[in-house]
Amino acid sequence: LLLCEAVVSTQSTGSLEAPKDLKSAYAFKIYDFNDDGMIDRTDLEELVNRVTGDRMRTEDVDGIVDNILKECDLDENETIMALEFEEIIQKSPDFTSNFFMEV
Repeated sequence: LLLCEAVVSTQSTGSLEAPKDLKSAYAFKIYDFNDDGMIDRTDLEELVNRVTGDRMRTEDVDGIVDNILKECDLDENETIMALEFEEIIQKSPDFTSNFFMEV
């Protein structure tokens, strides 16, 4: 039953018609690699390394992570909470049309 619910949830959040707030919440969960309810430096390093195929030098990854935190960490506590993430996503006009999955 849980697997079925996960598949249905993925299909609804991954559709082009899904509302932005639903997609934002799902994207937040994807980027929270360690599942601690926040996106921190470790999660961002993991994200950058996955996107680049672990081909970047550590200092370059750190620079990208620093820039992400500078732009997205609104309360400057070195983490991006769900509300901060949603606020950033709301400012991204292309997010809804670019965040979808083809089944």
